[in-house]
Amino acid sequence: MDEKLTANQYVAEVICRWPETIPVFIRHRMGCVGCAMSGFETVQEVAGTYQLELEPFLAELRAAIRSDRQPTGTPGGTGGRYPQAPGRSAYFCSTKG
Repeated sequence: MDEKLTANQYVAEVICRWPETIPVFIRHRMGCVGCAMSGFETVQEVAGTYQLELEPFLAELRAAIRSDRQPTGTPGGTGGRYPQAPGRSAYFCSTKG
């Protein structure tokens, strides 16, 4: 399955699916990481809120995803740089009630 980041995805979905994008949000001094609204705002909306040009911002996020991909079978795909805290990440990233 070819996963692709789009401007219409919710920020929480992006962060959960691709935790390697977290430094990009932080580098732009965006409060999206851990924000309660990240599940309700799209990448396009937050780019506008933070006055970032959408296409270059998307390119940065996509580059972060490409640069951190691990060989098939590596748990998490993040090289262990973003370990999940017990319960925290599972709750934040869960789509089930």
